[in-house]
Amino acid sequence: MFSEVNDIKLGKANTWHTIIQDDEFAVGASASGSGYGAIIPMNDRDGKYMIMVTNTSNNTPSQVKIKAGNGVHATTFEPTLTLGPSCNAVIQIESGYFKYVKDEGEMKAESQETSIVGKVFLTSSTSTVLVKVFHTVM
Repeated sequence: MFSEVNDIKLGKANTWHTIIQDDEFAVGASASGSGYGAIIPMNDRDGKYMIMVTNTSNNTPSQVKIKAGNGVHATTFEPTLTLGPSCNAVIQIESGYFKYVKDEGEMKAESQETSIVGKVFLTSSTSTVLVKVFHTVM
Protein backbone atom coordinates (compact mmCIF):
# COMPACT_ATOMS: atom_id res chain seq x y z
CA MET A 1 0.00 0.00 0.00
CA PHE A 2 1.33 3.42 -0.94
CA SER A 3 0.79 6.66 0.91
CA GLU A 4 -0.81 9.56 -0.88
CA VAL A 5 1.37 12.66 -0.70
CA ASN A 6 -0.39 16.02 -0.61
CA ASP A 7 1.24 19.43 -0.65
CA ILE A 8 0.20 21.72 2.17
CA LYS A 9 -0.78 25.09 0.82
CA LEU A 10 0.90 27.60 3.11
CA GLY A 11 -1.25 30.62 3.66
CA LYS A 12 -0.30 33.15 6.29
CA ALA A 13 2.80 35.18 5.58
CA ASN A 14 4.47 37.18 8.31
CA THR A 15 7.83 38.72 9.02
CA TRP A 16 9.38 35.35 9.76
CA HIS A 17 9.12 33.76 6.33
CA THR A 18 8.54 34.74 2.74
CA ILE A 19 6.16 32.85 0.46
CA ILE A 20 7.94 31.63 -2.68
CA GLN A 21 5.14 29.52 -4.18
CA ASP A 22 1.93 28.13 -2.70
CA ASP A 23 3.74 25.20 -1.13
CA GLU A 24 7.35 26.35 -0.85
CA PHE A 25 8.84 29.10 1.27
CA ALA A 26 12.19 30.44 2.34
CA VAL A 27 13.35 31.07 5.85
CA GLY A 28 13.69 34.72 6.75
CA ALA A 29 14.87 36.83 9.64
CA SER A 30 12.96 36.34 12.86
CA ALA A 31 10.80 39.12 14.23
CA SER A 32 13.25 39.74 17.05
CA GLY A 33 16.22 39.71 14.67
CA SER A 34 18.01 36.92 16.56
CA GLY A 35 17.86 34.23 13.89
CA TYR A 36 16.16 32.76 10.85
CA GLY A 37 13.13 30.55 10.68
CA ALA A 38 9.85 29.48 9.19
CA ILE A 39 6.40 28.69 10.55
CA ILE A 40 4.61 25.58 9.30
CA PRO A 41 0.89 25.33 10.11
CA MET A 42 -0.12 21.75 11.03
CA ASN A 43 -3.70 21.96 12.24
CA ASP A 44 -4.58 18.26 12.24
CA ARG A 45 -4.49 16.43 15.56
CA ASP A 46 -1.34 14.38 14.95
CA GLY A 47 -0.18 13.99 11.37
CA LYS A 48 2.88 12.60 9.69
CA TYR A 49 4.77 15.05 7.53
CA MET A 50 7.84 15.14 5.33
CA ILE A 51 9.72 18.42 5.27
CA MET A 52 12.12 18.91 2.36
CA VAL A 53 14.80 21.53 3.00
CA THR A 54 17.13 22.87 0.29
CA ASN A 55 20.16 25.08 0.81
CA THR A 56 20.18 27.43 -2.18
CA SER A 57 23.60 28.88 -1.36
CA ASN A 58 26.42 27.75 -3.65
CA ASN A 59 29.12 28.20 -1.01
CA THR A 60 27.70 28.43 2.54
CA PRO A 61 26.46 25.46 4.62
CA SER A 62 23.33 25.90 6.73
CA GLN A 63 22.17 24.21 9.91
CA VAL A 64 18.43 23.42 10.05
CA LYS A 65 16.49 22.46 13.20
CA ILE A 66 12.88 21.48 13.91
CA LYS A 67 12.01 23.04 17.26
CA ALA A 68 10.43 20.94 20.02
CA GLY A 69 6.75 21.68 20.69
CA ASN A 70 5.08 22.57 23.98
CA GLY A 71 2.27 20.01 24.24
CA VAL A 72 1.87 16.94 26.42
CA HIS A 73 3.45 14.78 23.69
CA ALA A 74 6.30 17.22 23.04
CA THR A 75 9.82 15.93 23.02
CA THR A 76 13.04 17.67 24.00
CA PHE A 77 14.64 16.16 20.87
CA GLU A 78 15.10 18.73 18.11
CA PRO A 79 16.19 17.10 14.83
CA THR A 80 19.14 19.07 13.49
CA LEU A 81 21.06 18.63 10.28
CA THR A 82 23.71 20.50 8.37
CA LEU A 83 23.03 21.12 4.71
CA GLY A 84 26.08 21.61 2.54
CA PRO A 85 26.04 24.20 -0.23
CA SER A 86 23.40 23.37 -2.89
CA CYS A 87 22.25 20.30 -0.91
CA ASN A 88 18.83 19.12 0.22
CA ALA A 89 17.39 16.66 2.71
CA VAL A 90 14.04 15.29 3.83
CA ILE A 91 12.99 15.17 7.50
CA GLN A 92 10.01 13.03 8.51
CA ILE A 93 8.12 14.07 11.66
CA GLU A 94 4.95 13.39 13.59
CA SER A 95 3.41 16.76 14.32
CA GLY A 96 2.37 15.90 17.89
CA TYR A 97 5.99 16.00 19.07
CA PHE A 98 6.81 19.36 17.49
CA LYS A 99 3.53 21.26 17.37
CA TYR A 100 2.73 24.11 19.73
CA VAL A 101 -0.55 23.70 21.58
CA LYS A 102 -0.19 26.61 24.04
CA ASP A 103 0.37 30.28 23.22
CA GLU A 104 3.46 30.60 25.36
CA GLY A 105 7.20 30.03 25.37
CA GLU A 106 10.28 30.95 23.36
CA MET A 107 8.71 30.59 19.90
CA LYS A 108 5.78 32.84 20.80
CA ALA A 109 8.19 35.67 21.65
CA GLU A 110 10.57 34.91 18.78
CA SER A 111 7.97 34.79 16.01
CA GLN A 112 5.63 37.44 17.47
CA GLU A 113 2.69 35.43 16.10
CA THR A 114 -0.78 36.30 17.38
CA SER A 115 -1.26 32.59 18.05
CA ILE A 116 1.29 29.77 17.72
CA VAL A 117 -1.25 27.00 18.37
CA GLY A 118 -1.12 24.31 15.68
CA LYS A 119 2.21 25.48 14.28
CA VAL A 120 5.62 23.85 13.96
CA PHE A 121 8.77 25.96 13.84
CA LEU A 122 11.88 25.37 11.76
CA THR A 123 15.01 27.42 12.38
CA SER A 124 18.06 27.89 10.16
CA SER A 125 21.51 29.34 10.56
CA THR A 126 21.19 31.16 7.22
CA SER A 127 18.43 32.72 5.12
CA THR A 128 19.25 30.58 2.07
CA VAL A 129 17.03 27.59 2.91
CA LEU A 130 13.86 26.71 0.97
CA VAL A 131 11.25 24.52 2.66
CA LYS A 132 8.57 22.32 1.09
CA VAL A 133 6.10 20.36 3.25
CA PHE A 134 4.21 17.17 2.42
CA HIS A 135 1.43 15.61 4.50
CA THR A 136 1.54 11.82 4.30
CA VAL A 137 -1.83 10.09 4.46
CA MET A 138 -2.26 6.38 5.21
